[in-house]
Amino acid sequence: MYASAYYTDFYNYTRSKNSNALIMSRPVDSYGPIYLDFSPRDVCFAGWVGDQDGSFEGLQNALRNMFHSAWANYVNIGSDIGGYRVQPIPLGRTKTLFIRWAQLGAFCSLMENGGGGEHRPWMFDKNNETLNIYRTFVHIHEELRSYLLNAGTTAYELGVSVMTPMASWTIFNPDSWDYLLWKDIFVAPMVDNTTSRAIKFPSGNDWVDWWDSSKVYRGGSVVSNYSVPLARFPAFHRKGSLLPLHVTTDLTGHGTRANSPYLTLFVPYLVSPGSSQVVREYKGVSQEISYTYDESLQTVTFKATAHARALLLHLRGVEMSASSKVFILALQSHAEEQVTLSRHETLESLHVAKQT
Repeated sequence: MYASAYYTDFYNYTRSKNSNALIMSRPVDSYGPIYLDFSPRDVCFAGWVGDQDGSFEGLQNALRNMFHSAWANYVNIGSDIGGYRVQPIPLGRTKTLFIRWAQLGAFCSLMENGGGGEHRPWMFDKNNETLNIYRTFVHIHEELRSYLLNAGTTAYELGVSVMTPMASWTIFNPDSWDYLLWKDIFVAPMVDNTTSRAIKFPSGNDWVDWWDSSKVYRGGSVVSNYSVPLARFPAFHRKGSLLPLHVTTDLTGHGTRANSPYLTLFVPYLVSPGSSQVVREYKGVSQEISYTYDESLQTVTFKATAHARALLLHLRGVEMSASSKVFILALQSHAEEQVTLSRHETLESLHVAKQT
């Protein structure tokens, strides 16, 4: 097929000029109910799923193409924020559509913005509401870069996708628009012009609200009327997960600018026996991080392999006697380190523990 040969040649030529370079190519695109693979999987590291209309129907078409790309095991998938093609309205798309698509893009492994008509977030209103929401979700996506690098490289090695649709394969409308972004993030996109929706949570784990960690949803449960104001988007952490985040602002709720020198390890509640995460580097040494939690003793042990980078441990909603606290621990791992915390620890003692 021409497209396959074209993307292969373009990838090989690009790599001949810059051995570190990758290309953005098209994984699966559709023509009505016909879904076609375009790029070979092994050259498609950033998969954009074709040109869609700047409408909620276009957003749904993009998600259908992303799902088919995921079912075909393409690694990293995204779409043109706001759609590529314009609608016969001022700016080519509505403010609400642009915001909902940007929020979706932030929770994909490829976030990209481009196409016909207006795509600059500061052009959709005079009070900067769109710009401020857009900025927050760009920061969310940027915070996830270590999580997504590990997800993408691991998915490539395993022959799977970073995205796992909750729906079963179909050429028609899926029975769910929801998906997992790798293992630890559940996403329930807004696919129409509404501010609420029903959500069925994946079985096997409990899920912590991205915006309000006091809200924990049991796996397999259904919420019939989940409120989604325009500045929010339905996303959830897997309870007990260990998320490596690059936090540089207080906009996202995971810390402040003071987190900037550190890699923030965010744990939304503790679960027994624990969790682990590998933080891979594009260039440099990767790091293995894990924790074990003894619920009966209310003791948690964190381990990290050697790395020059400092870690900032952020425990949210800790189910210990000091459950109202958010513990932060600065840990500089020049050698393999292990830190055990008990329910009797205080914020002050944790803050200075194992600083070397």
